Amino acid sequence: MVARIQVLFLIAILLFFFGCRKDEEFSSKLIKGIDPVSNKDGLNMLLQMNGHFYESEIPRRKYNGVVLDSAQPSLLDITGTQKAIDLAEGVSIFLPFQISQNGLPIVLPPGLKICNGYLKVKGAKGHWKVPVNTEPNGLEYNLSLLIPRFISSNNFSLVYSIEICGSFQGKTYNYITDTTSTKLDILPSINCGDTLEGRYGLTIRKCILDPGKNIVRIKFITGNAPDRIDIKYNENFVFSSGTLLLPGRFPSCKSDGFIFTLPDQSNPLKTNINYSATISNEIIIYVYGGCGDEKTRWSFTSDCF
Repeated sequence: MVARIQVLFLIAILLFFFGCRKDEEFSSKLIKGIDPVSNKDGLNMLLQMNGHFYESEIPRRKYNGVVLDSAQPSLLDITGTQKAIDLAEGVSIFLPFQISQNGLPIVLPPGLKICNGYLKVKGAKGHWKVPVNTEPNGLEYNLSLLIPRFISSNNFSLVYSIEICGSFQGKTYNYITDTTSTKLDILPSINCGDTLEGRYGLTIRKCILDPGKNIVRIKFITGNAPDRIDIKYNENFVFSSGTLLLPGRFPSCKSDGFIFTLPDQSNPLKTNINYSATISNEIIIYVYGGCGDEKTRWSFTSDCF
């Protein structure tokens, strides 16, 4: 009996030792960062969203189960997408789009809906089957996901498509669109006191706050076209140039809050945000630049005190 107890004790020690060693090795790999160029498969598996991962490729363009070749015309297309997004690691992002027919955005008729979205890192194996978010106006949609932490500064592309299904005028429809893609540039965080400048499109960046202070003052200036800014702190939007967003929501080109300030900096948008380093010492900055006007320029400045 004593010998059996000694054997079990020895096994427990060995399991504890190798278990800790495995955790340390795994943590070490994460600390070094995942390179989105050399480790596309690893990044693809670590994307965080509601949905299910499949080892297969994204389904090809189909109509009622029949694969369509490139010579056959599209019934519906994904348009209004962002070709590139500047962002930080460890932030929630959204991929906005519209559904178009013959180049014109449409509202899906009663009985038809977007059943699924399909998404993957370009060049990686496997794909995600995910839900699609619909804006209240019925014209705009988005796919939302969380880019994991420990991603090295670099760039990669997300490839995605959608599936439309349902019944209309007594007929059953199921259609999978062609894929489209968005390039993501992973950029380092800025510090309180820095100025961030941007242009047309989406920018989602992280600002590290001074742990010894408790107020961050932000200043936002637009240039040649109206832009919208939203600030998230501790997973909640706490400030916006338009209607404050609820959790899980994102701005769209049809939303309010696209403001125009004087480029000579005489009339910037300013606000103070209280924070506590014991809760979080970072804010996430969402800027939607232009929404149709590629000439736009904007700048964001923070100051902790």
